[in-house]
Amino acid sequence: MMMASNMLTATTERKRKIQQQTDDGLIPFKRNITEEQIETMSNLVLLTRDEDITLIWFDENIEQEITGKLNETHDHIQFYLTFELLNDAIAQVKNEKILLIVCGKYSHQTLTSMHDHEKIHSIYIFCIDKQSYQNLVDDGSDKKCSKLVGIYIEYDQLFEQVGKQVIATLKHLSTFL
Repeated sequence: MMMASNMLTATTERKRKIQQQTDDGLIPFKRNITEEQIETMSNLVLLTRDEDITLIWFDENIEQEITGKLNETHDHIQFYLTFELLNDAIAQVKNEKILLIVCGKYSHQTLTSMHDHEKIHSIYIFCIDKQSYQNLVDDGSDKKCSKLVGIYIEYDQLFEQVGKQVIATLKHLSTFL
């Protein structure tokens, strides 16, 4: 039992070191993404092709494989590497709801400055270590981030939840046509 506990502690400590080094920009963290996962996200993006939904992914270390394949699908998904570019892009969106995926490193800054923005429909944090950002969900204050849908560490989980939100948003928007 003690050995399993030590292994868990060592694994947790290794994850924290990798997270800190990644957040500090010392090492790039690369996740493996399958063709099936890319196809799933592409299908979600296709749902929004002619609708009033824009998917925005804000991550300075987003992998080129993801951006390239999803950009081939269509232009209702946008990728931004800096907070300034993200701000400018959101300001230019007209009459659309934005589903925003943000990396853990900038999640607090993004939630603080964009949570009350009327164009932002929902926010998803995509990170390496969910526990590092759990305080954004469980902050104990009366003013929680109601637009924060969740914190995700795997593509499958993220894409599944974004898919549910796209479908729900499309149904909601169609009732107003």
